Amino acid sequence: MKATVFGLLCVIFAATTVSVAQAQTPTASVTQIVAADADPMDTSSTDSGAADHFIDVKVQGNPITGIAIEFPPGLRVTKGIDVKARSKQTVKANVAINSNGATINFLQPVSPGTTLKIALRGVNGSRSAEDIWLYPIAVRYVGETQNIAIGTARIATYEND
Repeated sequence: MKATVFGLLCVIFAATTVSVAQAQTPTASVTQIVAADADPMDTSSTDSGAADHFIDVKVQGNPITGIAIEFPPGLRVTKGIDVKARSKQTVKANVAINSNGATINFLQPVSPGTTLKIALRGVNGSRSAEDIWLYPIAVRYVGETQNIAIGTARIATYEND
């Protein structure tokens, strides 16, 4: 009798563990920021305009037609913005940069499954709190007229003393 009860409890425990694990599996249905980095990573490079900041965005769910990047206060991009697919393939886009940020409009919609590597070249500006720069990012899906926020890219640098 004890073996039967113990066996039944083991089956119930296993069944509930499997269903909980399945319920916690994330779905890949929305475009998201997957990486953010600087090169070089020391803060003085950003102070002098020698740094490039990189933001990787993975397109998921629906194709996108554009990306909007808001710059941290006091930061400028002096050498332009490059956009490539993670496969190193150039993505054709019109890029507009102003003092507050940049808008990237793709000539062809970018398909789900594509990871975009956005390079902000010649990033220059005054030091931010704790050597961290925050870039709010939004995308525009095919058929939509407004951008939808997908998150904030966080680029941390360090003081090179």
